Amino acid sequence: KVRPDHDSRGNSSQQNCCLALHVKCSEKYPLEVPILDISNVKGLSDESIAKLKTELKEFAMKMIGEVMVMDIAQYVSSWLQTYLKQKTVSYA
Repeated sequence: KVRPDHDSRGNSSQQNCCLALHVKCSEKYPLEVPILDISNVKGLSDESIAKLKTELKEFAMKMIGEVMVMDIAQYVSSWLQTYLKQKTVSYA
């Protein structure tokens, strides 16, 4: 389960946004991008999920040749934090 990056201000909206990230690596990993799947999404629109998937695939492609699973998880966490900040600003 991936949640937004830690917010030192104690922002409770983090609990309203999370997802399950499934990573399946082939025998050729890290020379090949792992299969990435997102499920059990909470707090994101379908449009946002599609955008995240596209950006995540692009990020993983740039990491070919390097061990990337932890970087992918951190990327998703940071992406969720940015999403929440933008969502908060748009409602303000």
